[in-house]
Amino acid sequence: MNVPLVLEHPLHAQRLTVYPEAGCVAVSWVVSGRECLSLPDALPAFLASARTGGIPLLYPYANRLSADRFEAAGRSIDLTRVSDLKRDGHGLPIHGLLLRWSRWELERPSAGELRARIRWGEHAELLRAFPFPHSLLVSWRLGAHDANAVLDMEVQVHADGGCDVPIAFGWHPYFAANACTAMAPHAGKDADMMPCIDLPAARQWELGPTGVPTGVSAEAVSSPHSERVGAGQDALLELSNPNVGAIASVRCAQSTTELHLRSGWRFLQIYSPRGAAFAAIEPMTAPTNALVTGAPVARAGSAFSAAFTLKHRGISG
Repeated sequence: MNVPLVLEHPLHAQRLTVYPEAGCVAVSWVVSGRECLSLPDALPAFLASARTGGIPLLYPYANRLSADRFEAAGRSIDLTRVSDLKRDGHGLPIHGLLLRWSRWELERPSAGELRARIRWGEHAELLRAFPFPHSLLVSWRLGAHDANAVLDMEVQVHADGGCDVPIAFGWHPYFAANACTAMAPHAGKDADMMPCIDLPAARQWELGPTGVPTGVSAEAVSSPHSERVGAGQDALLELSNPNVGAIASVRCAQSTTELHLRSGWRFLQIYSPRGAAFAAIEPMTAPTNALVTGAPVARAGSAFSAAFTLKHRGISG
């Protein structure tokens, strides 16, 4: 039975709803009465499926893989052993192993915080698919800063199982972009009238027909720019300087939701199908298919952390 955990913060009347038995997916973040996230279905149908929506964790790999069998960090991986593996329309593995994983160890330090842990080596079905014993710790924390409601999220990978652990995970936040008739005042009178995605400087990678990178990337780094929500985006971007906190956002007349990358992220996948009323800005530790082509690793005995902050503000007037 799916029972939600609701995190609350008094400033900006924030409520974050997380379903631990459905992969610890956050299905709703309400700020001052406004829903910031988007789901592809009504909540019961969404939870009963393996679809992505809200803010799901893509672990141990983000996006898709080009193969089921390959070597990573000196070990053989065989995803054909996973009977209920999520696959895309081309039959490729996609979005990792935890979308509806239910066996988390939970801790509630306060009304606005949640921590969830998996001791990977204690779960035979996880270890068969990703043979790297380690500890995974995920945390959510609500807060506020000036006019912004704040959601801090962090993933820690502790390589405490005596082996190196490949790092290729990501998140898939779906930001709601409600139709609006005018842009925010700060956007300028000549701005496009539709909701926009604001993107940082980055280098775009070429994707093949199955969505897997071809290995070719743009020679030039694009300048920060804006694109319409729902323009058919499906792009992989390599951040021009991953050591400096990049900012991307979804902006419309009523509100702005900003994604601040604090540490650990090198790529963004941008996804907003033609005509969609949402935009996914997905922080990734490595490019699509990195688990197959060669992902960075957390060395045995070390820990890896990746964190980002969402900031939301409503716009009055």
